[in-house]
Amino acid sequence: MDVVLLTLDLKKLNAGNGDIAVEIWLDAIKIFDQYLIAQERQIKHEYDDTSGKHELQIVLKDKTLTVDHEDVELHPMVEVSNICLDGVKIDNLMYQLATYNHSKDLRQNHKFFGRMGCEGTVSLQWLSPYYQWILEQTHP
Repeated sequence: MDVVLLTLDLKKLNAGNGDIAVEIWLDAIKIFDQYLIAQERQIKHEYDDTSGKHELQIVLKDKTLTVDHEDVELHPMVEVSNICLDGVKIDNLMYQLATYNHSKDLRQNHKFFGRMGCEGTVSLQWLSPYYQWILEQTHP
């Protein structure tokens, strides 16, 4: 069984002093659950590349708004980038295949374009071995 390194970067945007928290789940196991204090954070997690389906879920929660000195509401957002499996960047596959379910609009799946502004969950599923799945997705 191979071990695969999942990495991704989180960047807090438009936050002012607003709070924003992120959970990351891989195959129903929570691998990250924190408020984003610093502007940027890199996540690294190794997992066993067992055969079958894998699922990455990124959850935006506990979002609070702030008001700047001109009474303009600042809506914190999270940018998710540099998503890699063993160093192979899969951002474009994430944008094509992931779904973004907003917590307040459960009736609809939205496309994910790299930023999360509404509380909700971005989900991406893939099959093992991951390198074969990437090849099949990029060269159908």
